[in-house]
Amino acid sequence: MVLDMYKPYSADKAAILFKGTPAQATQQLLTLEGGSGTDRLKAGRYCIQRARENPNTNCGKSWLERGETDLMRALSLETKLVHGFSASAGKAMFELANLPIYREIVNGSQTPSIEAMTEVYENGLDIGETFCQWIDYFLGNKGFSANVDMGESAQGLIGCSSEVAVLALLQRYAISGVGDGSWFAIPSMYEEDYHINDQGDGSVNWDIGVYTQLEEGETSTLSYKLQVKTLANLGITPPREEDGIVLVRLNPDLALPSDSGRIAPYIIRECASEFAEGGYSIGATERINQRTDLLLDILG
Repeated sequence: MVLDMYKPYSADKAAILFKGTPAQATQQLLTLEGGSGTDRLKAGRYCIQRARENPNTNCGKSWLERGETDLMRALSLETKLVHGFSASAGKAMFELANLPIYREIVNGSQTPSIEAMTEVYENGLDIGETFCQWIDYFLGNKGFSANVDMGESAQGLIGCSSEVAVLALLQRYAISGVGDGSWFAIPSMYEEDYHINDQGDGSVNWDIGVYTQLEEGETSTLSYKLQVKTLANLGITPPREEDGIVLVRLNPDLALPSDSGRIAPYIIRECASEFAEGGYSIGATERINQRTDLLLDILG
C-alpha cells in the first residue's frame, strides 16, 4: 500500500493562521508554493472536497489529482521532521486511504464498487493499527507526561483512531451487510468537518457521512451524519437534533462488558482479525456484530 512508505513524523507548529471560513483560508493556502505539512493537509482536504462536489467532470478530476498531490506532499514534509507521529499525519493518511472510493465518485459512479469499498476498508484497518501502535508508544514512554508534543500527538491520534474504528464498522456493514453499494460510509468533507454554527461552536460539524441510494441509478444522498467522540462527558457542546447529527461515543456506546480502557483498538483489531481470516473469526466476528448492532441502533 502506498501509505507504507511514510515513516512517523512530528507536527509542524508553524501553521499559518487565517481569518474567515475554512474555504477562504484554504483558497489562500492553494496560492502558496510551500507552507508546512499542516498547510498542505488543509489544502489537500479542500481539494478532495471540490473534487467530490464536481463529479464526472474534468474539473473534478483535476481537483482530485491536486488533492492527492497535496496530501502526499503533507506526509513528505512531515517525515522530514524529527520526532513522533501526529494527528495531522493521521488525517492525511485517512484521506488517502479513502481515495479508491473518491475516485469512483469523481469518475461519475453513483455508488462505489464492492472492490473499492473493500480496498478502503483494508486501508483503514492498516492505518488504524498504525495509530494504535503509536498511541501505545506515546502513553508508555517514560517522558510522556513532560513532553507537550507527545501529549498532543497521543490525544489527537486517539481521536483519529476512534473515527477509524467507527468508519470500519460502517464500511464492513456496507460490504457484508448490504453488499450492493447502495449504502456506504466515507469521511466528511473538509467544510463539514470544520463547520461552525452561529454560536461559534463546532456542534454542527461531523466526522463521517453515510450515503444511501434508494433506487438504482439515482444519486446517492447523505442520510446520516456522525460526530465521533472517544468518551462521554468531555464538556463538548452536543450536536442539536435539528441539525440531523448523531453523536457516537465509543465508550460507552460501543463498549462490550469485557472491554477495558480504549475501545477503538478492540474494534480495529477485531475487524483486522476477521478480515485476515477471510471473513470469519471465532470470537471476533461475534463481537464485531454486537458492536455493529449497537451502532446501527444509534443511527435509528
